[in-house]
Amino acid sequence: SAAEQRRIARELCQIGYTERDVIGLIPKPLASFLLDVLDKWLAEDRSEPAVWAWLALLSNDRSHYYRGLHLHPNDQTLLTGAIHTALDEAAFQMHHVQDGGFIGDTEDAAAAIALAAEYALRLDASDQKRSIISEISYFKSLLLAWKQYRLNDPQNSFPEWCRAKGYEFKFQEFKAHRD
Repeated sequence: SAAEQRRIARELCQIGYTERDVIGLIPKPLASFLLDVLDKWLAEDRSEPAVWAWLALLSNDRSHYYRGLHLHPNDQTLLTGAIHTALDEAAFQMHHVQDGGFIGDTEDAAAAIALAAEYALRLDASDQKRSIISEISYFKSLLLAWKQYRLNDPQNSFPEWCRAKGYEFKFQEFKAHRD
């Protein structure tokens, strides 16, 4: 029955969501089954925010966080997933700045950081919120430094320029979030 399939999907997805390494171990036929159950679930009932987060995780389509937020604008799991998705977009664009390159457009990165900041305002007060706000601040600072660097027609590499200006960035630590 649909109720039994949802119960099974809930149990497996909750394990996968709390223990992220498990997601990579799910066999393809089981992942397909779970995605089918989640898609049908949302087609019939969109009232449970967790289903959107599970779908984002299993399908590797992070846009489900944003879609879920349209219906559940203050759900903490969806907000956190959307924030990490936006920061991942910015991080991807900036992950070659230490080599003097910027993938994409600085305005797109700025928009992604601003979106993360907007969503962070809706998070409940917590250590996680403080950590996210710190990360957003870091990316804002890095992007601002990059823009200043590019305007000054520098002779040194970006890391050298940053050191000379007293900026401290961790250039090798750009890794995608695992929500």
